[in-house]
Amino acid sequence: MSEIDDIQASYIAELRSVAPELRAWFSARIAEDGEDAVLLRWVTGLAGHPRVVEIFRRHYMRIEELNARLEREFLERDQEPGEGSWGEDETGKAPLFERHIDWLANDIKSVAPDVYDLVQGMNFVPVGTTGSGETV
Repeated sequence: MSEIDDIQASYIAELRSVAPELRAWFSARIAEDGEDAVLLRWVTGLAGHPRVVEIFRRHYMRIEELNARLEREFLERDQEPGEGSWGEDETGKAPLFERHIDWLANDIKSVAPDVYDLVQGMNFVPVGTTGSGETV
């Protein structure tokens, strides 16, 4: 299993561990206040719950760290073409980049349909950057 697969597996395991409690909480809110009122407050459904957002953000940061390491490793490799490769097409050479949203939201319906309801409303990435470009 690759490192990105490990990150996704950890993410799914954490979602599975909180799913029963969050579903019960959401159902209780609907029973108490009605579905329309709850969905006005929780427009993204369970995806907007602070526990889901925290789990998403933590795993997003792990993918961010992985991407940074992959980029460093790519740049550390000898990027100067040798005499034997002079004039060769260099297209296609770029560091591997893992798309956070694919691993943490888009792929969940097919990989872990049992927790898809927790992330299906994740239509935004609850992560930002500072003025200097640092991910927060």
